[in-house]
Amino acid sequence: LPFLPRRRILAPDMPGYGGSAPLPAEFPEPDAFADWLAAVLDSAGIGTADLLGHSLGGVMVASFARRHPHRVGRIVLSAPARGYAVADPADWPPGAWKRLRDFEAMGAEAYAAARAPRLVHRQEATPGVQAEMARLTRPGLAASTALLARGDTIGWLAAHPPVAVITGAEDAIVPADASRALAA
Repeated sequence: LPFLPRRRILAPDMPGYGGSAPLPAEFPEPDAFADWLAAVLDSAGIGTADLLGHSLGGVMVASFARRHPHRVGRIVLSAPARGYAVADPADWPPGAWKRLRDFEAMGAEAYAAARAPRLVHRQEATPGVQAEMARLTRPGLAASTALLARGDTIGWLAAHPPVAVITGAEDAIVPADASRALAA
């Protein structure tokens, strides 16, 4: 955030992450995330906003842009997840269900300890990421899993150019080539 232009910045936690309450449904539809973000902006008195979505936040930004296009200024996606575009939980990829099973078996702290080192390039950042991940709740992870599984970042943003995409050269979760392909 210190590197962004001087302007008003909101950086909300995803529903069920950090200090944010989870969405009511166990596996909410993407529109629920879009409407949640609209409510966050409403509560801050913001009508139209430039949006930056990092990783799974990119899927939420795409969903918001599809559902509330009149409220979107510029869009920047940072190492954006693409989503699997699979609506029915019965058809979600095995990896989606594995995340939930691992969390349920390990608990938040052990899950964070196992996953955090894979999320960062500079290992000195691991303790901070791990501490934040340890605050994750099962409802938050279930909802974000639904967003990732149902998400269609490319399809949802096709009607909303231009979109800037940035990436990290050493990103292991969303490799630079994946971000370049999404941008193309």
